[in-house]
Amino acid sequence: MTKILPSVASDSKPVSGPTTVSLPQNFYLGVADADLQVIGEATTRSLENSEPSMWGHFARTSDRCFSHHTPDEGIDRYNRWRDDLALIVGTGASHYRTSVSMCRLLKRDGSVNEVALGWYREYLKTVKNAGLQLSVTLYHWELPQYLSAEGGWRTGVAIEPFLRHVELVHEHLSEFIDQYWILNEPWCSGVLGYLEGAHAPGESSVEGGILAVHHLLLAQARAVRTLKRLGSTIPISTVLNLQPTYPASQDPRNIKAAADSDIYFNRWFLEPIYLGRYPEGLSAVVGDLVNRLPQDEVAELRVGDQFNTLGINYYYGHLVDHTAIPRYGVPPTLVDGATRTDLGLPIFVEPHYPPGLYDMLAQIYRDYRAAGLKQITIAENGAPFFTPWDGESEVVSDPARIRYIEQHLLMVNRALQAGIPIDGYYVWTVMDNYEWAKGYKPRSAFGMVHVDRLSMKRIPKESYHWFSDICRAKRS
Repeated sequence: MTKILPSVASDSKPVSGPTTVSLPQNFYLGVADADLQVIGEATTRSLENSEPSMWGHFARTSDRCFSHHTPDEGIDRYNRWRDDLALIVGTGASHYRTSVSMCRLLKRDGSVNEVALGWYREYLKTVKNAGLQLSVTLYHWELPQYLSAEGGWRTGVAIEPFLRHVELVHEHLSEFIDQYWILNEPWCSGVLGYLEGAHAPGESSVEGGILAVHHLLLAQARAVRTLKRLGSTIPISTVLNLQPTYPASQDPRNIKAAADSDIYFNRWFLEPIYLGRYPEGLSAVVGDLVNRLPQDEVAELRVGDQFNTLGINYYYGHLVDHTAIPRYGVPPTLVDGATRTDLGLPIFVEPHYPPGLYDMLAQIYRDYRAAGLKQITIAENGAPFFTPWDGESEVVSDPARIRYIEQHLLMVNRALQAGIPIDGYYVWTVMDNYEWAKGYKPRSAFGMVHVDRLSMKRIPKESYHWFSDICRAKRS
């Protein structure tokens, strides 16, 4: 077990005192990002003739993205990748998770975009030569706009192109890849995108959301089988964004609301993946279309026992009150005075809330280990805080982020002590970037490195140096 170094804030006072976190030698620490959020889509369209993404279209044509910000600029990773990779290596992390975009690699006729492939090969090869273990997400919301215009995940038109994308990644890039993550957060892709309308493509239809989720999970299952057919021996997994739900009181109506929230956020995805069925009670939450989906397809969704691990993206949990719940969607009840991120999201760590991350890990392992759940990875964990740069300092102050990461590592350690098999933890994210519907809003900054929007200058934050110390202590 390796002792984690004490955390230090900008005023040189301990953020929360010396930590008691100890992590096993075989437990790894990593950092994560996603192609569309960093690359600079205008550059890839210009230099690679890549496909426009549905996010660029959504940002320009809807009023649901902050100031209509698009991923056109990202953080110019396309041109600055060597310097960015030096910063990634500088964290001391042993693992790096990123994505390969359908918009870039896949041409409309199903062939590979050779220019994009050349960029990816150079980038991923250099990542590997730098000594990093590389995990690649095959779909991190980078759906081409032409597929979205044809119905995208709602109609299922995206399934076959996605499977072709999977084939191309494996054929041309697998020599650099240590782990495949099939999907990133299908709850966001399916529910936020097609049911609630908050994310691209911005559709608001209960039926559309149910169908989009089903087609995403179907694409995932078929992607697993595609990789197996191709003879891949690379470990395969997927990433779900999960959150614990707590009743605001012991009122039976609030207990029922928390159970419904658990179905809506968690079991809607876990049960088909591990049990080959949608959860009992889902139709009461989202409608009876789920009962009319083709049963042979529903059975096909069960691939969890083929995953070497389950990736969990964890940010916060939900405290629910039945009086605040609309027909669809379960917003959290915020306790007065409780700690929040700068986007107003609750932070579920002691002493402000129950230890939500631990509770989530314990619940999932208890409920699905008999169905093939072997291991869990924290595939993303982080928080948005407003961390402005004064234009001169070499380090940006962000003590709240240090506290957030530290407290969640304590929860991971608690889970490990309880015997829950967790192999690693990725911080989201390395650098401030395009935060989807929040665009480049200053309060949506998740990065451990500040990116000045005018000059694109990278300035490490205190959390970057703090996490680097943790990683180096872990590896020593």
